[in-house]
Parts: sequence; structure tokens; C-alpha cells
Amino acid sequence: MNNTSSILTVTTLTKQIKSLLENNFSNLFVQGEASNVKYAVSGHLYFTLKDENSQISCVMWKGINQFVPFTITEGLKLIVRGNVTVYESRGNYQIVCSQIEPLGIGEFQLAFEQLKNKLLNEGLFDLERKRKLPKFPKSIGIVTSPQGAVLHDLITNINRRFPIVEIVFIPVNVQGKNSVEEIINAINYFSKNKITDLIIIARGGGSIEDLWSFNSEEVARAIFNSSIPVVSAIGHETDFTISDFVADLRAPTPSSAAELVVPNREDIIESLVNSLYVVQSNIKNRFSVHKDWLKSISERYWIKYPTEIINQHRQTIDFYLSNIENVGQNIFKQAKLNLKNLQTNLEILNPTSVLKRGYSITKLNGKIIKHSNNVKSNDEISTTLSDGEIISIVKDN
Repeated sequence: MNNTSSILTVTTLTKQIKSLLENNFSNLFVQGEASNVKYAVSGHLYFTLKDENSQISCVMWKGINQFVPFTITEGLKLIVRGNVTVYESRGNYQIVCSQIEPLGIGEFQLAFEQLKNKLLNEGLFDLERKRKLPKFPKSIGIVTSPQGAVLHDLITNINRRFPIVEIVFIPVNVQGKNSVEEIINAINYFSKNKITDLIIIARGGGSIEDLWSFNSEEVARAIFNSSIPVVSAIGHETDFTISDFVADLRAPTPSSAAELVVPNREDIIESLVNSLYVVQSNIKNRFSVHKDWLKSISERYWIKYPTEIINQHRQTIDFYLSNIENVGQNIFKQAKLNLKNLQTNLEILNPTSVLKRGYSITKLNGKIIKHSNNVKSNDEISTTLSDGEIISIVKDN
């Protein structure tokens, strides 16, 4: 202890350990399970890599971490590549990671599944929100690379099927640096200005890394927020991207997109011809029916011999007029007979006629005497006969 030359400071010892570790444990591949994962505001990634018995701290600096396509989550099995070093201020050793891969699955495939599940849970893939494409679009926006066969195939097939449609093309990089930003800007341009009825985003086939721009969360949200329908035509039929799930319609290939977004003019012409044939056939059938009806009408008796029909009606009218005249005469005769009978009855009931048969009417003070006890002695009564009146004085009653 008295030999001060052999006494080390903490810093010196730490630096020696750090040098020893860095010289002997560099470019290592270490397997373990992630825990205590923390994405710092600075952009650096901190986590612990552990197995059943041990653990070691890990760090990945922002400049490298931003290129990792997937998200490190708790419990994720990883293989990290890096150098062992010492965090001097705490004396902890750690792995400074230069590469991280998921164990048992590719990093891009894992990132794809993570983003797919995230957007699925947010409802970006819901079928209810997907819009129908216009049956006869007037204009179509295309977002793809100006190089390669995709653009040529799209334009050729669209013009072949439906040449009257207008095509508006915005060239973009479909992979690599700035591709995501260019794709988003193109989608937003069409969405904001609404100069087309729909948008096709397209690129040819490739590896999952080649198609990665269309697995971008930013591109997915631009498609979701578009004010007009979006068709995703990315890669080959077996390729699936996040853009396919968010888009209103997925085309298996860029070439097939044309068949999905525009009708075939030959089919339209055939349909019109068939419709014209149906209309023509209906007109002919109706004409034939009316012709038969007119023929049957023309063969009717009253059409062929109109004067005979008129003469028959005249005869009928004469018959009814004759009947009316006879009925009128009979009614008049009966009325005359009834009047005569009534007159006879009235004459029978006439008081004058009764008086002529020898009857008389006796009155007292102008009132007819019906009983003998209606008068008394010395009453002056009058008796009316058929030829005059007698005044009498009652002598006794």
C-alpha cells in the first residue's frame, strides 16, 4: 500500500478496462431478449439484452437507429451486432450496436407486421371506409416512376380500353432516398386539387426492401386522407404492401390496374349494340302487335260496312221514337180517363146534385142542423132546396 506508483485512479482503471474490452470484444454478434426499451427524445435507443442468467446494457445512436425499419419492443428476440465498451461515468459496460435484427424473422418483415397491426387497430384498413371507383372516369392520376415499363403499360392499357379518359402523370422515385416524400406530395397534390377522379400509385416488382417506400406509415396515411379514391398497384400479384391494405382498391399488378379502373370500349360497344338490338326487337314486336290489332279492327263489320251500321242505328232510333209516341198516347188516354172518372166522382159528391135528387139542407144561423134538439120553438131556420130556399119558424120541438 506504500507503493503509490501502483495505485490507480478510478478513471485510469475505467479507461484501461474500456481499452481492454474494446480491443478484445469488437464486431460481436450477441443474441438475447429485449427489455427496458427506451426511445429517448434525442433519438438514441437504449435497452437491455438478457437471457436466462445474465443481461447487458445496449445503446444504438440516433444516426444508426433511424435506419432500423422496425420498432424494438419488450420481449422481442434480437441479434445485435456491435462493440463492447464502458460507459465511463458509471463504470458500466455496454454494447454499442451498429446493427439489430429480429431473431427468426427478417427486419423488414417484422417492421411490416408491426405497422400493419398498428394501422389495422386504428381502422385504416376498414372495408366500410373504402370508396367505390367511378364507373366511367373522366381523368386518372398516375403516381409512379418515369423509367421502366410500368408507366408505359398503364398508359397503353388505359388508352386501349378507354381512350377518351384523360391521364395526368406525376413522376416520382419509387424507392430510395426522397421516394416517400415524393409519393406523399403527389398524392396530396391530386387530393387537394381534385383534377382527377382517382389516383393510381404503381411500381414494378422487387424485394421487400425495394417496395419499402410503399410500406411507409406516412404514405399509408396520405392514402387514407386522400379526398379521391386511390388504387394501389405495387409489385407482382404475390407482393403485398401497407399501401395495398389502405387503398380503396388493390390491383394485383400495375398492368391489371387498367382493367380495374376503366371499362373496355369494346364491351361498351357490344353492350350498346345489344341494347340497340333489344330496343329494335321491342319496337318490331310492338309494331307487329299493333298491326295485327289494326288488321282485326279493319276486318270488323262496322268498319267494312259503315253505312249499314248507320242505317241500323237509324232504324233503332225510329223504333224507339215510335215506342215513345205510343207510350205518350197511352199515357195521355189514361190520364184523360182518370180525369173523367174524377170529374164524375166530384159531381156525385157535389151538394147541388144531392139536392136535385130531393134532399135539402136546413140551417140555423148559417149552421147546418144535424139533430132536432139543436133548435127550439120560435127559432127561424132556413131550408135550402135545389131550386131555392125556404124560411120557417119552429112551432114546437
